[in-house]
Amino acid sequence: MVCLEREEAGQALRLSYERGQVLPINAGAAALALLAWVPNEELNDLLANPLTRFTDATYADADKLAEHLADIRHQGYAVSRGELDPDVLGIAAPVRGADGRIIGAISIATLSHRVPDATIDQYVTPVLEAAKQLADQVEMRNIA
Repeated sequence: MVCLEREEAGQALRLSYERGQVLPINAGAAALALLAWVPNEELNDLLANPLTRFTDATYADADKLAEHLADIRHQGYAVSRGELDPDVLGIAAPVRGADGRIIGAISIATLSHRVPDATIDQYVTPVLEAAKQLADQVEMRNIA
């Protein structure tokens, strides 16, 4: 996965991945939001390779990761708590092209302690809405 763009919060402490930074495919909300919709044959090829463990929460077992990806597809978004960095929570949603295929993902990241499990839902809707808005913008540019 590659970070294409970022927008930083206006807080003193910031979390961000650099533009162009290559990130692992098996850890982090944006990566999982992309991986969840990869066609089965391609997914099987990707999961046949050893998966790196970054923290105790990283999905490094291919079978467990495949189960988690099915859950992500079912709910329509990914939540990652401590999979890439032990102190980071991420929420991501896939961005669909005009043909319905996944063309990217949009995510937010924050320090994990700032978002208790009970409040995650209040952040999911804005992420899903942002993914839809981005998809609409892409579609409008393709039409123009």
